[in-house]
Amino acid sequence: MTPDVTKDELVARLVTRAMTVFLFDLLDRGFRMDPHAQDKLRDALSEVFGESVREASGAATE
Repeated sequence: MTPDVTKDELVARLVTRAMTVFLFDLLDRGFRMDPHAQDKLRDALSEVFGESVREASGAATE
């Protein structure tokens, strides 16, 4: 852990990352949602967290 990151910040980042992976997992499994809204959510999550989160969610479902 780097000295400029507090324990609370690290926990918040990990929880945010986990929730994002969970949301991508729901999207990948065909969660019942309007397809347009589903695409917008996926794009927004990718924009905020990058493709690494999308790749992580794909690996989690395999």
